[in-house]
Amino acid sequence: MSTHTAASTITPMSGGVLSTISGTFEAVVKYRQYRKTITELSSLSTRELSDIGLSLSAIKLVARETIYGTVNT
Repeated sequence: MSTHTAASTITPMSGGVLSTISGTFEAVVKYRQYRKTITELSSLSTRELSDIGLSLSAIKLVARETIYGTVNT
């Protein structure tokens, strides 16, 4: 009688699937951080944004750069 372990059912293809799931999860986490950053900055008044050197039109760009790194525009 043969015995199977969980490790014997993992194939090289499984690694690709796990990698894809991991990458998707990371993308979702980053997107949620991006949206939270936009929400928090949008809640500030124009005066408060000015005090930290931002304008309303820069909120999305700053959020993108903060979460995803430097963005080529």
